[in-house]
Amino acid sequence: MHRCRRLLFLVPLLLAGSAHADFTIDFHLGNSVKPPTRLEISQAGYEDVEISNVRYETRPWLPNTNLANFTQNYYDLRVGYYPFGADARTIDLGFELELLHDKAYYESGDDPDDVVQHFELSDGVNYLLINAVGRYPIGITDQFPHGRAQVLVRAGMGVVVTAPASTIRGQSLGHDLHGTYRGYDLAGPGFQVAAQARQFILPWLAISTEGKYTYSSPKQYIAGGTARTYLPTLHLNVGLSFVPGW
Repeated sequence: MHRCRRLLFLVPLLLAGSAHADFTIDFHLGNSVKPPTRLEISQAGYEDVEISNVRYETRPWLPNTNLANFTQNYYDLRVGYYPFGADARTIDLGFELELLHDKAYYESGDDPDDVVQHFELSDGVNYLLINAVGRYPIGITDQFPHGRAQVLVRAGMGVVVTAPASTIRGQSLGHDLHGTYRGYDLAGPGFQVAAQARQFILPWLAISTEGKYTYSSPKQYIAGGTARTYLPTLHLNVGLSFVPGW
């Protein structure tokens, strides 16, 4: 996952070599809400079980003892590219690479046999997405030729990578791997739709607010088996947008 973060930071440098490159960088913090869902567990030596009415917490902020631990929090990093260049008075179409670092902590569920003692995806429900995006300018002036504000809509799909830690029927897995490069599972596909508003304070710098809906059904390893959960999720994020070429 650390390599993916570095790749997203390098993309703008590669695109900047074109005189007509029009690219953006968004960095958001925020929170997410997951409605009650279910968790399916398959473990050697036991019958498969489905736990309903599962509730997760995001816990977007954790105590940080150093800068490296900041990546354990909820965040969203996105690089966009508009190959046709910005036309100030029309909808402009582009493409994006996005890393959304969501989290899920099991809080409760209908589990009378106490199958789940602990289950978390705290090193991330990591969405690696390719988006199609349209943006529309509002309030065009000489100082802000691409709009004093912008409205954007996007849809994306990609993969979800998780780093689970669990204790299921007293059997633990993954707790000792948190904060390391190990323990990540390629857990399945992921999807999103989102709407974003940018308010520019400088021609190249905007305050950004985004609401989004994501969906995935990640399947990850537990001790002696696998667990699949279903994560329809609503997000509200705030942050900054950079447009270095403007």
